[in-house]
Amino acid sequence: VTETIRPLVQALEVAGISIRSIVPATLLATQSLIQPPASLAADSAILVWPFDGAFDVIRIQDGVISDWLYVRGDSSVLEQNLWMLMSSSEQEVPVHVCCDEAASALKSSEDLRHYPRITVPSFSETAASAASAVLLGKLTPIIDLRRDKLASCTPYHSLQKLITTTAIAVCLLLVATIIGLE
Repeated sequence: VTETIRPLVQALEVAGISIRSIVPATLLATQSLIQPPASLAADSAILVWPFDGAFDVIRIQDGVISDWLYVRGDSSVLEQNLWMLMSSSEQEVPVHVCCDEAASALKSSEDLRHYPRITVPSFSETAASAASAVLLGKLTPIIDLRRDKLASCTPYHSLQKLITTTAIAVCLLLVATIIGLE
């Protein structure tokens, strides 16, 4: 996956677009649900997110993401993975269905009907909200892939805007000084 994303990251940087963080959208959406004020799944839960004809299944234990599975297949494959996660827990774990697509896949399961489920805002809306909070500095991502091969090409990338602004200010100050001397 890194090799697929890397050319895009480099192209954006060359175009002058600053990239602060690279975070999987599923983790952003999940983080927005387990962080206050939402705290929909603060203790223990399993979140099911539909994504490109498959499902991201995330288990939360004690308010922290403990497992993340990418499940491709129909509802029976999803159910097998949910049962695997549920059976490894000491207590009953609620399944939180995170959008209509996942809810319709789970409706066919008689075995899962006794687990409480909630419907939350759409995946894209929830992830975008968390991404906005990250950009505003209000939220620190659970994991940031902006490192190793996806790190910035320039060592001072995080300071680039500050350095550019300072250089412009110094140039304007020099011009003003020169004009004032004449």
